[in-house]
Amino acid sequence: MKRQVLFIRSVQKELAEKAGSGIMDMMQLSRQAGLRAPVFRQDAGQFVQTLWRPEPVATGQVASPDKTLSGKTLNDLVAALASATGQVTGQVTVTMLALCGESRTAREIQLAVGIKHRETFLDNYLHPLLNAGWLERTIPNRPTSRLQKYRLTDKGRAWLKKAKP
Repeated sequence: MKRQVLFIRSVQKELAEKAGSGIMDMMQLSRQAGLRAPVFRQDAGQFVQTLWRPEPVATGQVASPDKTLSGKTLNDLVAALASATGQVTGQVTVTMLALCGESRTAREIQLAVGIKHRETFLDNYLHPLLNAGWLERTIPNRPTSRLQKYRLTDKGRAWLKKAKP
């Protein structure tokens, strides 16, 4: 019995010494990759870790239907859509902005750009353009109204004029 207790405690000690060694590796690898250090915290009794991704970099390979976007225009697009996944295409944005020359519902815009999943469309395309000030609601004080439509702002018109030939 005494041997079993000693054996169990030695195994627990060995496991405890190994536990957490990955945290130091994650911190070192984050530094080497030039990323912010991971954040570790307890939330409602759960261990939560936050790892950071690199910032999206505009490569100049995103194209509108008519021409390649310039570096400045592409950087404006990346900045406006920074909350999205980084896979946002210039074609969708240009199409959305071109459609919104006239007021349109979110569903009309979504169908026109060919995005099937509503949440993806709202989170990755429509809301970032609203937050960037390129689109505006026709009923600003009732964002969830069934009659809500979206239209270009002056900022959106200026960007679209630069993006199109």
